[in-house]
Amino acid sequence: MANPENLVPNEARTPSQRRENARKAGRASGRKRREMREMRETLRAMLDMPLRPGGVTTAQTMDGMEGKNMTVAQAVALAQLRKAMDGDTRAAEFVRDTSGQRPSDRVELSAPSRESAEEFGRMLDEAMRDGG
Repeated sequence: MANPENLVPNEARTPSQRRENARKAGRASGRKRREMREMRETLRAMLDMPLRPGGVTTAQTMDGMEGKNMTVAQAVALAQLRKAMDGDTRAAEFVRDTSGQRPSDRVELSAPSRESAEEFGRMLDEAMRDGG
């Protein structure tokens, strides 16, 4: 845990010290971003690799996928899909989210315009008169 007595407030540093610290932080941030980008690119490349030598085959049904040469990503997707079909809810969420069917976290609200609200009111009044 940091000892508050050892901390030096940023205002106590000279502009050149602050500039030097910012430069160090920027370099460290760049290094970390490069590492993360390389990891992301490596994983993407590995996911596209076939499991065995030769061309990647496609199948028309899930039964047709068994024993076929597929990419790592396809093998992962197939394994998760099989788990989901066996009742694994985490696997089902993975399949749903990865396939682009994730429910929206945002709710959009729109208020009717004054004219449409008045028209709706007139329609409601008319329906009440006719039906009641």
